[in-house]
Amino acid sequence: MERWRINLYSVWFTQIISIMSFNLGMPFMVYYIQEMGMHDPAQIKLYAGILSAGPAITLGLMAPVWGRLADRFGKKIMLLRAVMFGSVIMLGLGMATQVWQLVVLRMIQGVFTGTITASSALVASTVPENKMGYSLGFLASSTAIGGSVGPALGGLMAEWLGYRYSFLLGGFLLFLDVLVVLFLIRDPAEQKPQTIASSSVNPAIVPARLKDSFVFSSWFIASMLLLLVLRFATSVFGPYMPILIQQKMNSLEGAAGITGLVNAFISVMMAISGIFLGKLGDRYDRMKLLRWYAIAGFLLAIPLSLHSSIWMLMVNYGVMMFFVCGIEPVLMGATTSRIRRDQRGTMFGVQTLVGSIGWGLSPMLGGYISIRHSIPAVLLAIPAFLFVEILLAGTIGRRLSGRSPLESSAPGAKPAA
Repeated sequence: MERWRINLYSVWFTQIISIMSFNLGMPFMVYYIQEMGMHDPAQIKLYAGILSAGPAITLGLMAPVWGRLADRFGKKIMLLRAVMFGSVIMLGLGMATQVWQLVVLRMIQGVFTGTITASSALVASTVPENKMGYSLGFLASSTAIGGSVGPALGGLMAEWLGYRYSFLLGGFLLFLDVLVVLFLIRDPAEQKPQTIASSSVNPAIVPARLKDSFVFSSWFIASMLLLLVLRFATSVFGPYMPILIQQKMNSLEGAAGITGLVNAFISVMMAISGIFLGKLGDRYDRMKLLRWYAIAGFLLAIPLSLHSSIWMLMVNYGVMMFFVCGIEPVLMGATTSRIRRDQRGTMFGVQTLVGSIGWGLSPMLGGYISIRHSIPAVLLAIPAFLFVEILLAGTIGRRLSGRSPLESSAPGAKPAA
């Protein structure tokens, strides 16, 4: 088997384990703080936002640093760092006794983890250019698969043993990831030069602007704006889903199990999206696909706030996320294909910084809306952000249409439809 495929499948497996491990306990953080003695509804909503925004802020601040270090010292060591610290943080969350300890550990988690960024940088630096859409979409499916198994298993564990044990199990599983990274994954820098050269181009043909300052190019700024709005749309409601389920059940008892099932279904839809919708970016114009995915997501997001049934909301939200989660793989495929392999760690670092701004600020916006109005009112923000995404995709997003010099020069590359 080709080395890039071994890396891709190994990283995909580690991502399933790591995301599953984090999601054994994270979706139930709102219930965990209630178990610790917090019962005021306004405080619960406030801390739901803080616990979600905290790691996003620190992750965003550190991501460019880790990305730059990945380009300099290797992508594998960055992935190893992320899973090792992830294991320690999850064990710490399982042993916490006060809410402030959870906040501090979540902030530290953002500083030292970031497995998605590390995995994406490693894969993007290994796979052939004409397999970029497939590979990033396939990798995105691992996040969704782990995100489906984790909450379902974590919800059952929380009901049977308590929330604390969900975090502890996640810490032990992340330690297994360390072994997989050590023995199965090879850093792109360790590969023979001709292996990398076979799927890239001579740097001499790449415009100097891409080599020296791609961060300030108009197409890269357009990509990051699209990513920022997308993260607002996908993150604004997530921390408040458990609270809405608890309100609809009118009880904390059994809420963890239902929350796990709801998150599992949504993540399954995201996994299917990553496998199928991301792959289309290797065959068709990515920005046209992005616009169609955003339009479908916008239309499906409009009735979200109208559902009185948990199960109807689950189905509607999951189908919406199927289309919305097809946006990021095609967007990142369009961006990554324009950047040299030795700069892709930096690129994913900047991407994580921008995405974390959305991830960090959107829960705070959701918290404000939920306290000022209601939890269902937060759902109205999703179609609003997706509408902005459609407008941006139809204007500045056109700069990302077509094939890049790198991609067009790759062996076996086909022109976009």
